Amino acid sequence: MDETYRAPPLSFSSSAPLCTEEALRESEKNFRTFFEAIDELASVISLEGRILFTNGAFRRRTGYREDELAGMNALELELPENREKGAETFAAMLRGELKSCSMPMRAKDGSHVLVETRLWFGRWNGAPCVYTLSKDVGPEQEAQQRFEAAFRNNPAMMVLASLPDQRCVDANTAFLRTLGYTKEDIVGRQAREIGLFIDSEQQREIGAMMRNDGRIAEYEVRAKDRNGDVFHGLMSAERIYIHGRPYLLSVTVDITVRKRAEEALKVAKEQAEWLGRQAEAANRAKSAFIANTSHEIRTPLNGVVGFLDLLSRTGLDDVQREYVEGIRSSASSLLEVINDVLDISKIEADKVELKLLPTDIRELAGQAADSVLGTARTKGLHLTVNVAPEVPKALFLDQSRLKQVLINLLGNAVKFTHEGGVSFAIGCEDAEDGRSLLRFSVEDTGIGIRPESMERLFEPFFQADASNTRKYGGTGLGLSICSALLQMMGSELKVESVPGEGSRFFFDLRAERVMGSEAAEEEAVRTVPEEPFMPAERPAILIVEDEELNRRLLRLLLSKLLDADIVEAEGGEQGVERFRERSPDLIFLDLQMPERDGYWTARKIRELEEAGRRTRIVAFTADVQPATREACFASGMDDYISKPADLFTLREVLERHLQPKT
Repeated sequence: MDETYRAPPLSFSSSAPLCTEEALRESEKNFRTFFEAIDELASVISLEGRILFTNGAFRRRTGYREDELAGMNALELELPENREKGAETFAAMLRGELKSCSMPMRAKDGSHVLVETRLWFGRWNGAPCVYTLSKDVGPEQEAQQRFEAAFRNNPAMMVLASLPDQRCVDANTAFLRTLGYTKEDIVGRQAREIGLFIDSEQQREIGAMMRNDGRIAEYEVRAKDRNGDVFHGLMSAERIYIHGRPYLLSVTVDITVRKRAEEALKVAKEQAEWLGRQAEAANRAKSAFIANTSHEIRTPLNGVVGFLDLLSRTGLDDVQREYVEGIRSSASSLLEVINDVLDISKIEADKVELKLLPTDIRELAGQAADSVLGTARTKGLHLTVNVAPEVPKALFLDQSRLKQVLINLLGNAVKFTHEGGVSFAIGCEDAEDGRSLLRFSVEDTGIGIRPESMERLFEPFFQADASNTRKYGGTGLGLSICSALLQMMGSELKVESVPGEGSRFFFDLRAERVMGSEAAEEEAVRTVPEEPFMPAERPAILIVEDEELNRRLLRLLLSKLLDADIVEAEGGEQGVERFRERSPDLIFLDLQMPERDGYWTARKIRELEEAGRRTRIVAFTADVQPATREACFASGMDDYISKPADLFTLREVLERHLQPKT
């Protein structure tokens, strides 16, 4: 307490009405009890300004004892710098010019207590006095200061608007900075006056939500900044009360970057979908190109192979036979190239299906080795085949695809080896559940593979030597096909190589053992019986083919196999007419023909058939893609063979679809 301060006496207006002394005496005790019970700071001050009484709340908040406050001048509780102003303020309140005042008091420990004070006249102990009630507004002020700090410094955009007119009262720094406004631009104005919202409907929805719910939660808005640029925000709003008045506090998070990213992602997705459709169209075009190319190449090749087969059965001298075999070898090489291209196309389209059949692994190994034995002998190479004794006799394998892999690996080994030889080995380890683990290895003493070529060795069309002067030919598809086929079988093709010393290709393959059964005979040597096929009745066979050479070849091949009435048609419409005229027992139908193709022809024939009768239709085509085969059966055909066909294949077709003579 400041002992040196001598405050001037307070000046009171004697004109204010006073309670009677008798009434004050009767109620004084009640006042004391009431003042002690309330939370507000209560005091009684004499007309000279001396403190006569303080309640417990007053003493607790200021830290003084009752005896310390008794007789103290009320202005001594003011801050020294505020005492003159405090005297003037209290005088104005006593004159009735002010209803209340907000000024800090100084507590005993020197801290400040912000109070809002009201006063009125009365009597205490029979003498005139002033009653004061002070509300501690420090917590409210602190809360307000915290709110203002959060409001100003919040990274989200915040606006305070009055209700119900929704005029802006204040906006924080983030709002002004983001949208480019000054406070003068927006205070006192509504959003529509500023031109903030792009969509007036959104503004109506915001108003409706506030009226109905009193709040808004994460509502996405589109607005414009001062320059007219579009802004995207996620808005939440709540009705709050300040000094009893309602306000709308809105908080908006800037999501412009996110929205632009979403729009960019949407555009990218649409572009990706468009590119996907383009890629799909390109893939269909590629498939169509491969099918057409296959047809165009296989069609003349069918004639080459077929007529060579017929020619080899005539009386030839040694020189002529040598020439025929040379042509046959070239045709076989060309057919291998076509098959490689078609295989990689089918693998890429995921159209290859494995067929697991009982397979004699030793016979399969022998057939694969026999395919390169002649070339190896010509080059003076030794070829060894070692199948371990523990390898089961029969296993469930896709013998055709596995044989394709082995022939390719052996063919490459012989092709790239000039001295020494090639070793082909198959080992075995027992696995669980009736399965065996086979280990295949093809090792050579050839030119080897450079390290820089090893990583790309299994890529389609890759060749270790791609120059125009390369010594070794080929499409570069063989190893890629082998790798893809083995992956489908659950295996992986691996390689070890030293340039100039040789290479080793190897892989492991798990296969189920065949119990109590011999291997399938599907890969046995294909020989045509000498005796002709004898059907129960002399059949009528219709050939529908637009290429005259192919019709002639097929007629000659069929005539080698059976006695039949063979009718020809040059296209689909003529084929339908021949069907009406002759009612054939069997139809060989080409697919790709001008005007009316084979699919149309097959469907038309099925429409014309009498009830209970079904003529067997065999698709005879150069297009060997799986989708083509499926389309043939879908259009009503019964069988499917590819060009070029041989006598053995045709014999099988006849046996399947014509009743043999008993």
